[in-house]
Order: sequence, then structure tokens, then C-alpha cells
Amino acid sequence: MPSEPTSQNLLTTEKKFIGFTRPTSNTTYTPNQFFDVCLPHYSRGCVRVVALMLRLTLGWSDEEGNPQRVEHLATYDHFERAGISRSMIRPALQEAIQGHFVRCVREPRQQRRGQEAVSGMYELNWDERPEYVKDPKKFRGFFCGEGYRRRRRNWSH
Repeated sequence: MPSEPTSQNLLTTEKKFIGFTRPTSNTTYTPNQFFDVCLPHYSRGCVRVVALMLRLTLGWSDEEGNPQRVEHLATYDHFERAGISRSMIRPALQEAIQGHFVRCVREPRQQRRGQEAVSGMYELNWDERPEYVKDPKKFRGFFCGEGYRRRRRNWSH
């Protein structure tokens, strides 16, 4: 009868974690500022708008990581499928624009007599400044510099 595993036996039989493989499919790159700025400081509707835009833009990239599309037609159906109620779409979009997460490329227009409705067109807002900003009052778009990585001692930094 085999002996019971001991903690020492378990340690020697476990494989050492060597890191993640490069994401090639079924992943969406998400800028850290989504977690540092958007998630803790903005409404649920705004977070869902921004998450939808991240998914539409960064979830469909080529082999080099370049988005296939950066501007997106957005209908109410898109936002409702992202879990935003019809009555909250406009305020959530407005908050995402005012928060500098999203830019409106083309204003939506309701159907009027003799005119067709026009869906709004939106894109993620990127910030060319060299510093990574976590303060929602100073945030002007997602940091587009080369990686923002540093070791953290705890979550408060």
C-alpha cells in the first residue's frame, strides 16, 4: 500500500510555474487603467461601455496585436447586449466620454421625418502623454506608451 503524500513529496512533484504563454486567441488585452481608473471610480454603466469598447477594439486583433477596427458603430442593441438598460445607455456613454475613456467620432441621430437614423460611432481615447495617470481627475485617455509595469508591495500604491 502506497504511503500518504507528505508536504515534502507534494513540493517535489509539482511543476514550477514558468509564466504564461503569449496570448494568441480567446483573450482581450485590457489596459491597466481600466482597473486603476475606470472600475473603482465610475458607474456600472460607464464601466460596461468602456469594457464593450475594449472588447470590440482590442479583442479582435491581428497576429501583431493591432486592432482590426478602432472606430465602432454602436447601436442600442450593442449596449443592451453588454448589460446596459436602454434608459441608461445615453448617461453611461456620456460618462465614458466625459471620463476620457471613449471619444465620439460621429454623433448618433434619431430618425426624423424624411431622415434615417444614424448610429453613433465611438472609439477608445488614447493619451500620448509620457506619464501613466491613475488619478481620475487627471486622466485624459488610456496610456499608450510602452508598458507600465512595476512591482507592488501592496494594493494601496
